[in-house]
Amino acid sequence: MTTTEESSTARWRGVELGTRTVRYDESDAILYALAVGAPATDLDLVFEDRLRVLPTFALTLAQWAPDELGSRGAFDTRTLCTGPSLSRFAHRCRAQAN
Repeated sequence: MTTTEESSTARWRGVELGTRTVRYDESDAILYALAVGAPATDLDLVFEDRLRVLPTFALTLAQWAPDELGSRGAFDTRTLCTGPSLSRFAHRCRAQAN
């Protein structure tokens, strides 16, 4: 990170973004586990009985904070790498490799 980048990110430290209440249920945690590649045979991740939620699921619940920073100009939201754009990139790379 350059000095300029450090100074621009430093000004966003401690900025009040507000609060959000988020909710999830078992089906959200199960769908997330399947979406990130958990096999259906990992019953503790995909079956309600004794369900274990992947720790990274919490990141999806907090995504509103970077979205809020982006909308306030903390970074250029047009340069984000989202799931669909990464998927298209991976597909192009596989196609070029073959």
